[in-house]
Amino acid sequence: MIARVGPMGTNRPPIQGLALRLAGPDDASAVSGLLQERARWLLARGINQWREEWFSEEWANGHIQAGTMYIAEVDGAPAGTLRLIWEDPGIWGERPADAGYVHSLSASPDHPGLGRQMLN
Repeated sequence: MIARVGPMGTNRPPIQGLALRLAGPDDASAVSGLLQERARWLLARGINQWREEWFSEEWANGHIQAGTMYIAEVDGAPAGTLRLIWEDPGIWGERPADAGYVHSLSASPDHPGLGRQMLN
């Protein structure tokens, strides 16, 4: 078993009941809600990185239809989301196809270590 190292070097066991899967049309509301919740959380802490209105259900649906949005569930309940894309010229410019890019990573604070486990 691979140990998960959390903040400050603490070990975190893997989250039991975690499933990460490609999001489907029925997940647009959950994806939107997870990201809006984190946008509010960031803003409440003075971090002006995301805006709640950016993450509408239409926005989520577009990325779901593109096949780039994933949802993490813990025991069947939505707990996190991320977008995985294979090119990002708007941020990184034209690059060889040798990397993936993670965007919109959001993990519930109810599950410490979820974001790291999603990336793993």
